Amino acid sequence: MPRLRQSGYALFGGHIDFERGPFSASIWGKNLTNKFYLTSRVDLTGGFGFDYNHVGAPRTYGVTVGYKF
Repeated sequence: MPRLRQSGYALFGGHIDFERGPFSASIWGKNLTNKFYLTSRVDLTGGFGFDYNHVGAPRTYGVTVGYKF
């Protein structure tokens, strides 16, 4: 169905890792441009009268640290 089509898009992410002896750390980010996108769309107009759109994850980022015994 044409109304359910979505144009192409790109998501950008990255990470920087650091290791020193038993310690490790990583700084990471996903969807860094905070692109709005839909991961799936379903036509429910026949039974319910609307379309279902599942929105993709917004910009996320964080730090991960670790220690190896």
